[in-house]
Amino acid sequence: MGVLHQLHADGHTVIIVTHDHGVAKQAQRIVEISDGRIIADEINQSCPEDRLAQHIPVVRDNGRASLWRSIHESMRMAWRSLLGHRMRTFLSMLGIIIGISSVVSSMAVGEGARPDHHE
Repeated sequence: MGVLHQLHADGHTVIIVTHDHGVAKQAQRIVEISDGRIIADEINQSCPEDRLAQHIPVVRDNGRASLWRSIHESMRMAWRSLLGHRMRTFLSMLGIIIGISSVVSSMAVGEGARPDHHE
């Protein structure tokens, strides 16, 4: 339990699933579940207040930087997804290429079949 308390003091979220009420009494919050339903959710008053909870820094959203950070993170996730699923990426790309080329060729055939009005 000492290691878990140290991890919590370092700022990590620790979730313990237990049937032992003695272990549960060492947590800041106790949630009781029975048959898949929450029957109790209480804050443990005997547990000392966390120092980190008192000094949570406030992050200000400054609009433009936040937007670029969000776009950058989205692009990184998309790139990882493309590289992680190479076959799916290849098949999607192949489908798009076939679709575009079929539209272009149908338009070319349509233009070629149209009677020439200039002559």
